[in-house]
Order: sequence, then C-alpha cells, then structure tokens
Amino acid sequence: MTDKYRANFLNRFVKIPEDILDKLNILYPNEYENVRHCIGLIVANLLDFGEVAYSRNKNFYTKNRTKHYTYANMLRALEIAIADGYAVSLETGYYNQTLKRGKSSTLGAGPQLSEFCLEEKLELDVALLPLLVVDERPVFEFDDLNLVKERINIESIESRNFASRLERIYDEALKLNKGYWNKMVLDTRYIGSKQKCFNRVGLTRLFKKGLMGRWFQKGEMSYQQLSGEERAKLRINGERVTEIDYSAMHPHVLYAWESKQCPSDFYEGIMKECGCNRFIAKSISLIAINADSYNSLVGAINNNKLETERANRNRAVPEPVLYCELKKYGLTAKEVVEAIKIAHPAIGKYIYSASANKLMLVESDIMTSVLLKLMRLGINALACT
Repeated sequence: MTDKYRANFLNRFVKIPEDILDKLNILYPNEYENVRHCIGLIVANLLDFGEVAYSRNKNFYTKNRTKHYTYANMLRALEIAIADGYAVSLETGYYNQTLKRGKSSTLGAGPQLSEFCLEEKLELDVALLPLLVVDERPVFEFDDLNLVKERINIESIESRNFASRLERIYDEALKLNKGYWNKMVLDTRYIGSKQKCFNRVGLTRLFKKGLMGRWFQKGEMSYQQLSGEERAKLRINGERVTEIDYSAMHPHVLYAWESKQCPSDFYEGIMKECGCNRFIAKSISLIAINADSYNSLVGAINNNKLETERANRNRAVPEPVLYCELKKYGLTAKEVVEAIKIAHPAIGKYIYSASANKLMLVESDIMTSVLLKLMRLGINALACT
C-alpha cells in the first residue's frame, strides 16, 4: 500500500522501544494497554519517518489486526496523540482516488513529540505478526487453530485436506519466523528507493478456503514491494543476494498432475503455432489457465491494459502491455488459446479451469519445503511472491 502514498504507511507491526512504552505507561496509566501500544506506534513512526499515512477504514484495522492494533484502539490513540501534541493531523491527506474503498490521511510531528527520542532503527515485532491468515482470520498462537478449524467448510475435499495439515503448517510457519527469518538483518542502505523496509523480517502464510498459501511480508513496508532491480541490492546479514525464478512453474505442475514431463521449451511450442512472442505465449497461458471462461480471459486482458499503462507512467522503462502486443502481432486471445491446446494437448483441459489458487498452493508448498531445507543448511533465503 505504501506505493500509493507519498508518506510511509503507519505500520502495525513496529517493535516499539521500551523507553517509549515505559513513558507512555507513566503518562497514561488509566488507558488500556492496547491503546498505549497504539500511541507508541504513532510516536515511534513519527520519530522515524516524520510524516506517516494512516487509514480510516474499519476493514483495514479488523482484517489486519494484531493483539493490540484494532480499529477502536487506534481511533482512541489518534485522539490522544493529537490532543496532547505528539501528532498533528495534516489537512492535505494522501487519499488515493483509485482505491476501491477506504480513506487514508496523514499525521505530522506535533510540538510535544520532542519529549520522546528514537535511538534505534524500527524493527518488525514478530511476536505481533500473525503466522497464518486463514480466510482472513489471523493465527498468532496454537490455540487460535481451533477457532480456524471451526470456520473451515469440511464438506469440500480441499478443506478436509487443509484441516488435516493445519497443525503442521502452523509449526512450519513458527519455525521459519522465529528460528530463521527473525535472525536475519535486512540491509536496505544500497537501495536508491525512498521506501524503507524493516531490518527484521517476518512472513505470514495466507490461505483462502484451504488453497493459495503464499508467503507475504505483512506491515505495508516490505522488500516484496521493491522492484527486482532494487531487491538485487539488498543485503541479508551483510551478504549479497540473488533472486531465483522457476521457469514455467504452473505448466510444470499441470503436466505433473497428468503424470507427464513438461517440455523444457513450453512457451516456444505455443510461439511456433501462432507466431507470437514469448511474452504473449506466457501471459495468455497463465491467464487462460486461471480464468473460468473466455469472457473472464478478455476481461483480465483489458484490466491488465489499464493497470500496466497506469504503472508505466512512473517507470523509467515501460513494461509491455498484453493488449497492445496482441494487436501488434495481429492475434486474438482465442487464437493464442487454440495454439496452447495444439502445442500442449496433455493439459488442454485446464484452460478456463480457474486453477490459480490450487496451483499457488502447490507452488507455495514447494517453496516452504525449500526454505525449511535451506534453514537446516544455514543458508539465508526469503520468499518472494
């Protein structure tokens, strides 16, 4: 969300320095601990960034809640911080009209903020990070699993399989966060971007109806939101990084489901059939597999056009627009789909199968297995969605 605002977004997973919390405990002994925590979030973020964006959307707070950070608590904390001069509400809030819902504004440093000081860089508080989010319900501790199981629809095969794996999934997330990622120091000094990432890392694994399962860095300031060029400049525990991408992952999984080996030149076969370039072959293949009909495929292409053209306004090197590439090659999406079926009849039945979440689950399971092995080998690695 930070890329939509000129100010850094008020982060709900800040590890607030003890001296700030101690002072707030003295200043506000009659306030709830959670309210004091939210005041601490405001103070710490203002000290570090000078100006921060925050949301007035109730869904933002409830969907992304931690043990302390809730809508009511933050509203009370905002009221106190502004009334007591630690923050000022800036009238020119950075509300982005393109957002579908919600409204955000900004806070600036108030005249009394000098009563506090920040001698250390903000870190991610992994103790507040939900290890899993299942159908929008966060799981912080093992006891939360029972609440999740009660909401899972046990009638579907996917849900039953997921429920049987839930404890192991929780254990894996706990191991990776507490014994692996939280020991890494993420150094962003070599990045030219104004975006700031926390120097400690925590990741949450997100599931939808027992599917998907991808790893996301929560907290709105994330290395995952950086460009590929910027991520290459990161340092983990002082070491340079490299980014590994698995070629044609989803087509390989589909072939595996059919007990067949995916050709190493998967996209080249499509290119030969219809005369398109690799960009078109890859884009249409992935969208068609994850769409549920030809109409949804066309809709996705049109949406991609709008989103890519909007993003290209801020890019030094514009990315290709699928809609325009099809026009340039004199092709329709339907013709490319037919080329996919001819080049790869073994997986033709998956066209318009809406398999995105199932494929992402397999992909994320593979990623998790790799990360656990790298952790045992003592090799630092992070997941990148």
